[in-house]
Amino acid sequence: LRYSKYLIACAALTAKASQGPGLGVSVTEAGVNKGIDFILPYVFQNLQDLHIDEVDFDGGYLKNIDVHIDEPAASDISLKFLHASNGAEFLVAKSSVELTADFHYKWSFFNVDGKADIKVNKAAIDIELDTSTQPSTPAYELAPKLDAKKFTISINPDDIDIQLTGGLVAKIASILIPLLKSTVIPEMVQQIETTAITMINDQVDQDLQIYGSQEEIPFLGGVTVDYAQVGGPEFTADSVFQMGVNGTFFDAQHVKAPADAPAAFTLHDPKGKDAQGYLTDYTI
Repeated sequence: LRYSKYLIACAALTAKASQGPGLGVSVTEAGVNKGIDFILPYVFQNLQDLHIDEVDFDGGYLKNIDVHIDEPAASDISLKFLHASNGAEFLVAKSSVELTADFHYKWSFFNVDGKADIKVNKAAIDIELDTSTQPSTPAYELAPKLDAKKFTISINPDDIDIQLTGGLVAKIASILIPLLKSTVIPEMVQQIETTAITMINDQVDQDLQIYGSQEEIPFLGGVTVDYAQVGGPEFTADSVFQMGVNGTFFDAQHVKAPADAPAAFTLHDPKGKDAQGYLTDYTI
């Protein structure tokens, strides 16, 4: 039965391969920046809490490093569409980063272990995310795909506060804190950048692959919404983000090809509002 459903679905996909979406949305670059308050949580929810196992340095190490990137104020962030790479660049003028870690440091006759609480009071962040599509679940449909091309954090040692706790900390604080600010934290930032890129390209894209095209609605006896990509996300030369999706509902227990094709429509009207949405009777 499952195989039969798969064949029916593949036949349906083949039949509609040349047709357009049933549902479309678009937004201008200006519109996104006006509504940045609504976008920020989605951008930073997967970036706020990161973990690094260990950073070694001359005389010691930091271990069990937990990193929290604070969500910046809307006034400190801007977004730029990138038509050439089909993506967007997030520019954060000011954010803060909090880190906690266990440390070990040996200096002269002293071996000191303790806890380091580090606060980067001002950090500039530059993130570039490009978009495309990938096979989804089920594999005959397409889900969005993110490709993190850039994630850089720029800091000034003067904007870093460090508090050390533990036995004999007073003996080494005047030596260890300048070392952490000048050498160790910049190395740690490089690892944070790499970890963030890996997390987006692996974890987020894996979630999109699983959940990015269909979802069965709970308590409705198998009713499933299909929001698979049709054509894929697009950042146009006119600084517009637009995306068309299947936009249908079907019974997961009785899969069949829709009898009609959706009406043709343009994803964005240049004379319209910054944010636009179009719904056809194919969806209804």
